[in-house]
This record gives sequence, C-alpha cells and structure tokens, in this order.
Amino acid sequence: MANPVINVSLAVFPVGSGGNTRDGRYFYSFTPAIIEVSKADTEVLFTLSPETSASCSIADIYYTIGADTDLYGKTKASDGRSIRITNSNKHHQLIFLSVLVLDGTTRVNCDPQMTNTPGV
Repeated sequence: MANPVINVSLAVFPVGSGGNTRDGRYFYSFTPAIIEVSKADTEVLFTLSPETSASCSIADIYYTIGADTDLYGKTKASDGRSIRITNSNKHHQLIFLSVLVLDGTTRVNCDPQMTNTPGV
C-alpha cells in the first residue's frame, strides 16, 4: 500500500514592501496553511504554485533538531519546482520547517506550520 501524500502548494511573490519574508520584500503562502500529519510515513510534497515566477526554484528544506527523528527521505525534483519529505509521525509535536526558495540569486525563507498527531 502506498504512503499517504499531503500536497502543499507554495506561492511566492516579490512585493517590494509589506511582505512576510526577506525584509518585507516577498510574500509567501502555503495551501493548506497548516500541514496536519496524522498517519505514519506520510509524504509531504511542497510544490511551487503555477502563479509563482519561473525564476523561482526550491533550493532545499531545513528542519530543527528533534524533527529529524520524524522526517526523512528528502527528494528534490530536477526542475526545482518541488521537494518532498516523508514524515514518520512517531512523535506528537509541532515541527519547525524552512522551505528555501531562490528567486534568481535571492534567497527567500518560507516557513510552513506542520503538526504531528500520531494515533489519531
């Protein structure tokens, strides 16, 4: 049986000012806004939205120590438009993540909210 998959769309836009990352020069949002993992070995696939400029690519995904006991198998697509990670969902916790997006050479940090609720 295949692992469950949560598809997460990431929209990233330069806004000049008033954004929520990169000193207010960029705005980002995730859909869904909160990633709720309730099943073991769930694959979470982050994909740049179609509205996100072609100049943007996902460089990497980072997470805090502690989350490394639940997250494994990071794989980035060759076109840089998506990255996937598997969540074993063994520990009830909030996981702190950063999806690093490059807009040309500009690094844009996007931090989704992910919760683990094993046994639900």
